[in-house]
Amino acid sequence: MLDVLRMEITEDLLRKMAKEERCLFLALGHASNQVNALWKLVIILTSGDESDPVKQRLKGAQTQIFVRLTIGAMQEAWRLIEGRFLKRPLGRDYLPLLDAPEALERLKKRFGKLNRLAVIRNNYAFHHPEVDEVEAAFEKATAGEGNDDADWAIYFNSQNLFARHINSAVCLRLTRLSGRQCARGSV
Repeated sequence: MLDVLRMEITEDLLRKMAKEERCLFLALGHASNQVNALWKLVIILTSGDESDPVKQRLKGAQTQIFVRLTIGAMQEAWRLIEGRFLKRPLGRDYLPLLDAPEALERLKKRFGKLNRLAVIRNNYAFHHPEVDEVEAAFEKATAGEGNDDADWAIYFNSQNLFARHINSAVCLRLTRLSGRQCARGSV
């Protein structure tokens, strides 16, 4: 069960805050909502048991996408805390008021020097890999034994205009290379 707390805040109260304080407060609320919404999607995608192999692959791929996006949003939230809270006088004013200073220390450790979340955010979550990075990943993935042709299938939703047009072009090219038609199906 999720405990939801309501804090009564009025426009007048927000206007009484200094601009920097008000903007930080609103930005932290947005960051929190964003991370929580993405995390809920990850939970939804990882619950349940799927027996259809096509749906399993689709669900697995979508889960990876949302995990990367969640990690990216978490890293962005940390950058907000670090840049607009910890490194500013406003943050120093608020630090003694925190009711769980140990939570901030855990965050500092999590996002410290060896920050794997930053690596994921900077290289995978919000950026598309470069040609050489894609090729290296392809070579690594194909080097192992036991690859199934289904591992390389492309699944897309024909109602998504972007996916339909891009993947139609890919299907035409693959048809020319392989002599096989792209299969149609529904999920």
